[in-house]
This record gives sequence, structure tokens and C-alpha cells, in this order.
Amino acid sequence: MWPSQTILIFAVKQNVVKGVTSRLKFVQSLAQKGQPMNELQKLLRASLPLNFLLLMCCPIVAQQPSGPASHSLEATPKTIAFGYYSAEAAPVLQIKSGDAVEVHTLITSDPEKLEHAGVPPDQVEQSLRDIFKEVKDRGPGGTY
Repeated sequence: MWPSQTILIFAVKQNVVKGVTSRLKFVQSLAQKGQPMNELQKLLRASLPLNFLLLMCCPIVAQQPSGPASHSLEATPKTIAFGYYSAEAAPVLQIKSGDAVEVHTLITSDPEKLEHAGVPPDQVEQSLRDIFKEVKDRGPGGTY
């Protein structure tokens, strides 16, 4: 929903609420005098078309596109393809045209080899450790 539509709907709703509130106060004052029915009928008749219009407009505005969505695709044991690409693999993220996707990637070196080469253990990403620990199907390109 666009900001201007939200403001317009809010303004219309506020006016309806103010109008109904003031009419209800008027009906309450008349009820103390013993004559509420005519004013209550007028209140209901006056507010019904405007409330109906407001209710009919809200779903239409709410269904309008809000623009492209943003997605983040993390590298995890369940979201990576290790050493192969297959059309039979289930998709891990579905997007619409125009959506933005931030793809998180990792290096393909074994965490133990990185540490052996001098990378401090706290600088090896946990997701890389999880992938090397949990992913057993590494395909033909998954050898290192």
C-alpha cells in the first residue's frame, strides 16, 4: 500500500469516527430526554453508506502491489548445491520478477585445511563448518 493511500484511508476513517462519535453523544443527550429512536435511526442511515464505501475501498487498496520484495539466501546445508547443479533439486527460494536477492556465498575450502593454512579458527564461518559436517552428497565437482 502506498503512503498516500494509507493517509487517505486513515483520514476518511478518522472523519467517520469523529462524526459517529459526535452523533452518539447527541443521541445520548436525547436519550436522557426520552427521545432517542429518531436520532439513532438518522445516525445509522447517515453512517451506513460511508462505512460501506470505506469497507469496499480497503480491500482494493490492500491488494495493490507494494513493490519488489527483498530476500536473503543464506548458505546452509539445506540451501547449497555442493559440486553439482540439478534441475531435479527442490528450489530453496521462490521470487517474483523484480525482487531483490542477496546471496551469501562461502569459499569451497575445508575448514580444517583453512586452519592448517593459518586461518584462525574463529575466522572460519560456522555455516562453512556446518556444510562440511552435514552435506554428504557433494557431486562430481564437490571434491577438494
